[in-house]
Amino acid sequence: MILSPFDPAELAPVAALIPPRTPEPPVARTTEQFAAACRFASLGLRLPMRPGSGVLHAVVDADEHVVAVLIPSGSAVTDRDRAAAFADALNVSAGFASVRPVPPVAAAE
Repeated sequence: MILSPFDPAELAPVAALIPPRTPEPPVARTTEQFAAACRFASLGLRLPMRPGSGVLHAVVDADEHVVAVLIPSGSAVTDRDRAAAFADALNVSAGFASVRPVPPVAAAE
């Protein structure tokens, strides 16, 4: 296979199509949230937590490791909601955003 010589001028049209990467804003955490995040890291847990996606309703970390298993309530919907609420509590305690979608606000008429 013979490759043509590299010419940076040929890449200019392609590079113009790629938007520049904007840096993510730094996370503003309180001292307590930073301490909680450090505690999770010392336990080998990567944040953010989220509800597990299986028959067993659990809370998993970013690497899909099970962090907590919830006692079944008899309703799969309730179990998923409880797992999401528990994951949110852990995330917020460490300064991470919520994983649960915010319900839409009804427009006032």
